[in-house]
Amino acid sequence: MNQNPDAVPPGTGSADRRSPAAQSTSAHPRLQLKPSVPLADYVDGGWWPASRQLPVELPGLLADLSDRLDRVALVGYHRDAWDVAPDEVEINGAQVRLQGFSSNDPPTLVAIGNEGHCITLLVIPPDTTDTHDLSRDGTATCAHPTLNTTDGTQKAEVGDQYAARHNPFVYFHSITDSTACAANDVPLTRLSTDLAAASTTPNLTYITPNLCHDGHDTACVDGEPGGLVSADAFLKTWVPKIQASPAFGKDGLLVVTFNESDSPTSDSSAGDGEVAGPNSPAPGIDGPGGGRVGAVVLGRSVKAGTKTSTSYNHYALLGSIEDLFALPHLGFAATTPNRFGRDVYTASH
Repeated sequence: MNQNPDAVPPGTGSADRRSPAAQSTSAHPRLQLKPSVPLADYVDGGWWPASRQLPVELPGLLADLSDRLDRVALVGYHRDAWDVAPDEVEINGAQVRLQGFSSNDPPTLVAIGNEGHCITLLVIPPDTTDTHDLSRDGTATCAHPTLNTTDGTQKAEVGDQYAARHNPFVYFHSITDSTACAANDVPLTRLSTDLAAASTTPNLTYITPNLCHDGHDTACVDGEPGGLVSADAFLKTWVPKIQASPAFGKDGLLVVTFNESDSPTSDSSAGDGEVAGPNSPAPGIDGPGGGRVGAVVLGRSVKAGTKTSTSYNHYALLGSIEDLFALPHLGFAATTPNRFGRDVYTASH
């Protein structure tokens, strides 16, 4: 979520800029994809275009991606990587929307299909002369079982239902390149030991279940029912352990929430004026957000039965956590209109 609120908004420019039908200058784009991986930790591969003219280079690229991706409807691109970048281009008789973004990270291109699947490519500048080592980009090195190598879990596999894409920390080089990463980004099995004493409990713990226990899959590849049944079983296991811990009893706060609604087709709205991030042209696939979700907040500072009608988004949650630690607000957390207040913290202690 380290997004710059001062970045140029996606799509800035004339709304009627269009490009004529594009013809590729190369029948075989210089493209390298990670094998049999729909989505990877950070990038799915690398693309070395022959020029900085995006409409000219796209047809050959999308043709090469067709065996992995359904018809592409939207392409997000890093503005600094291209000289010519219209709002729309015709490829093989179909219109493909183009949306630019600004970011301090290395330039990438995101191709999004009609079904919401996407492929993210590291864009290698055309004038690059050295062979680029794609394995060095986006491969996390933290001590999670599925993060020591490229994580190919877009769909759950037997023995590996964890998706690294749901762990935001492995997308920041300031973390993955640090020696502290392996000590702090760890399997959930460590939590019981950490909770044994207040002195060993981290000040902040972020937990992301696997694709079965987060309610995403129904049924799961290991035979579990999945959906809300498995999500509920996960919470019944871990919430009591957290509540019984010395640190939580002292001044702990537990927030249980979801990243998105049931599906982008049912609800892809965004709350409280939330806008797309500088490197995420369509966070909700069909809209600007993940739709309406619920949240439960537990702790000594919250009276049982407390309800609030105030609308919050995920940046509000980030800002509320930063408030607890007296930290400056990061990215859009600084601009969200609401953060947790007396409507949430209804008890005093």
